[in-house]
Amino acid sequence: MAQIPLEMVREPRGEGSGRSGRLPLLWVFWTGIGISLLVNFLNTLSSKVPSIPAIPLGPLALMQWQKVGPLAGLGQIDLVLWPWMIAVAYLIPKELSFSAWFFWLVRLGLTVAAIAAGHTPQQPENWYETSFPAPYYQGGGAALALFVWVFWIARRHLCRALRTAFGWQAGRGDVEEPLGYRWALIGFVLSFGFMVYFCSAAGCRVIFGLLFVGLIVGYYAMWARVRAETGLGFLPFPLEIGDGVVSVFGSGTLRPREIVTMISARWTYFPGFGESFEVVTGNILESFKIADSANINSRRLTAAIVGGFMLSLVLGVFIVLAGNYKYGFFNLSMGGAYGWPSWQTRNDGNRIFELLSNATTPDINGIAAIGAGAAVAAVLGVMRLRFWWWPFHPVGYIAANCWGMHWYYMPFFVGWACKMLVIRYGGLRLYRATVPLAIGLIVGDLLNSGIWTVVALVTQGRF
Repeated sequence: MAQIPLEMVREPRGEGSGRSGRLPLLWVFWTGIGISLLVNFLNTLSSKVPSIPAIPLGPLALMQWQKVGPLAGLGQIDLVLWPWMIAVAYLIPKELSFSAWFFWLVRLGLTVAAIAAGHTPQQPENWYETSFPAPYYQGGGAALALFVWVFWIARRHLCRALRTAFGWQAGRGDVEEPLGYRWALIGFVLSFGFMVYFCSAAGCRVIFGLLFVGLIVGYYAMWARVRAETGLGFLPFPLEIGDGVVSVFGSGTLRPREIVTMISARWTYFPGFGESFEVVTGNILESFKIADSANINSRRLTAAIVGGFMLSLVLGVFIVLAGNYKYGFFNLSMGGAYGWPSWQTRNDGNRIFELLSNATTPDINGIAAIGAGAAVAAVLGVMRLRFWWWPFHPVGYIAANCWGMHWYYMPFFVGWACKMLVIRYGGLRLYRATVPLAIGLIVGDLLNSGIWTVVALVTQGRF
């Protein structure tokens, strides 16, 4: 994520300091922008003016879903060629892009096997049950293992930070950090404590509040690591925290107010896709990474981030409340009363009613799937650290067990194949020369979104 803006303003070799901070003049970069912007602009315009032909990038059905027999486990096979996602797959480590589409094929094989063994035919992306292969519970277990792994590999740094925060070197040993360790610790304790107190005030037990808030914070930390190492922040969370809690403990062990609180706070841990609140932690860390590489004062950047957050908080509360009272919630939702936000609101109500009406016990299948996913991710992580030739990445396993991989696997395959061919026949020099092309494809897609946002504002949403 940080590589894209840094590469856009990186000073080429042999040029003076006057070039620093400007868009590159490399023709491959502007070629990528031109291709992506032209294709996406025409496709967006075609969706609004059907007489204008579109350039099909998908999803285009290559094979319809076979509703009977084991082949139902393959689902509908779509052709998807989104330039920006192919570019992301080209930029990330090749073992990660390979693992993403490889483990998706493994997931299809497990789904076919389950249906052949007698399970009701279902599409692989709609397999939300805890019965084998329980892909989303596998992904949730892998995410849990990565959460533990993140804190394990950071243990020395965290211990040093705590010693600095409590020691006499506070304010001196962390002078180059964006925020002093002591202030960071105080802020974390106060924020975490307030969230636990909020759960308690809502009628939850303290132990539930500690578990629930801890899982949310852990998800954010884990996902920030995924974004930092792989750039895959656009993936959805593999398993909702609420579903994991209910599966492991059973709804019968939860108080009614705990169920209501857990589902009502669902916006904090759903859906991912770069749409929910986890983007704040990821974006801030990427901003600090850019600051390190560009020699920007991190303390000043922290002050700017806090100021922007407070301004957005005040304006956001006013805009959201004023808009809801003036236009109504359903009119603000995409698609009106049948749009995504309004549908999710109804779904939350139905989910609360279901959990309150039908008390459940711990789900052995769900617990087994979570444990299996954690074990597979741990093995993949250890093998990747011990053997340089190991081709599988644990985050690729998580990605394969997220919703959307029935579309994403094809761009991942194309990006991986292009990178393998370039490195094999052109070496690292050719790959570095083509990196600006990939970045241009991503920037062109963002430019298209920005242009149509401005059009929507100017035309007040009429076009």
